[in-house]
Amino acid sequence: MTPLRTLPLSIAPIDGETTDGYLRRLAVVNYTTVAEVRHAVLASIGRATWNTFDPRVGAAIARLADIPAASLEPSFEEHGVWVRCGHDGRWRPRQCERCRRFTNPRRACSACAEGLATETVARGGGYCARHRQWATDAHEFAVDDTWGYGKAEAIVSDRLWPRGVSLSTGELQLSAALCRTAIGEDPAVQVRRRSRAAGRPEPRTYVDFLAFAYPEVVAITDLITTRAFVSRLLDPSASVIIKGKQLSAAVAKLLSAPDNDELRELSIRIVGHAHEAVVYAEGLRRTRQAKQVLCPPARALIVAANRRRACLLRHASPRVLRNRARPRSDGTPPPSVTRNEPLVPDVLALR
Repeated sequence: MTPLRTLPLSIAPIDGETTDGYLRRLAVVNYTTVAEVRHAVLASIGRATWNTFDPRVGAAIARLADIPAASLEPSFEEHGVWVRCGHDGRWRPRQCERCRRFTNPRRACSACAEGLATETVARGGGYCARHRQWATDAHEFAVDDTWGYGKAEAIVSDRLWPRGVSLSTGELQLSAALCRTAIGEDPAVQVRRRSRAAGRPEPRTYVDFLAFAYPEVVAITDLITTRAFVSRLLDPSASVIIKGKQLSAAVAKLLSAPDNDELRELSIRIVGHAHEAVVYAEGLRRTRQAKQVLCPPARALIVAANRRRACLLRHASPRVLRNRARPRSDGTPPPSVTRNEPLVPDVLALR
């Protein structure tokens, strides 16, 4: 192992900054390349390949930058995500000490990072209240509607985060699709004023609406992830059309927008897709080999949500699974497999 010398210039890590993001910033300020810094780190710890999760890597980078070793370790109590992991038989969202998971890295505010590009796993969404700036991989711009974005960011951190919702879990993308359909082509709405103020073209995709309609998208997400509301929507004994119209009416009322045909059609499709996933969950068995032993309801909802890409099921009460006498739909893998499956947005959210 090669002794490690401290670099001439050091920078302070930002809140929740990833090791790779900090390494890139450190290389830039010292006028070197990431490859050279990585080579020095690997030589100092005796590794041949790069592995960010090796604690020796973080410790070596800290020595290289002359900062405390714990500076590159995000606080799990503050930034850890709430997961439905099944440890100790519990499938409700919680900060599990055994999993110790963080959200997927996202682009950090460039003002916080001294004008350099980096990534963070900090708790919250894409709005930096300190610098009044929106920052994601798709968009970065100064925010004029600071009250609306600040309130939305507070909802994400205080209410949605304990429900297991983040920018990468799918619920916000589904809400952005609903918001885009509800607003339609009306050029006078606040969303388009925000995009023009930022010097950007009119929002078209769900990614654009997530950025420029962030307050509205967060409000919809808060609604559709409320346990009581989503459990009523996902009752498979009720009509999909009736429940879909209830969803569209609730979204339209929330946005003070007309309940148009396109919104009703999308809402019916979302509810119908979720009902199909509920029926699939009702037929799940405990294991792949079991023919009669039913999967526990809470676990069945999580498995069906992942396999059918129906994120609303993660927020429903297990009591929606009433008809457990359905024919076998499938068997479930071990909980260790279920808890490690990635959370991806619904197909309907990516239209």
